[in-house]
Amino acid sequence: MADSLKTFSLLRKLLDPLNPFIGHIIMKITRDDIIHVANLARLEMDEDSIRKFAVQIDDILRCVETLNNVNTEGVQPTSHAIFLTNAFRNDEEKQDFGRDALLENAPEKENGNFVVPKVVG
Repeated sequence: MADSLKTFSLLRKLLDPLNPFIGHIIMKITRDDIIHVANLARLEMDEDSIRKFAVQIDDILRCVETLNNVNTEGVQPTSHAIFLTNAFRNDEEKQDFGRDALLENAPEKENGNFVVPKVVG
């Protein structure tokens, strides 16, 4: 639990938009941070991998820092990259084929139901 809180706290400090340091990230990802997250994920990492991931995560945070400096005043928040509208169709009554007609092609049936292989234990 303490490990999860430490990781959450680290990520929150880095990504919190109200953090006064956003745009000026002073926290550098350390070897210990990489090892901590790897342990949480139950990953074994050698020293080369630790160094590689530290550099890559540091690069990602620099990109986030760049994005945080973009002027978004007047830009509407979005949840999707393109505008979509639901393509609902009108509810229309259609022909009911009836249970017996649908079961005619069933490989196996019992008491008016399809018989399927057992899936759960």
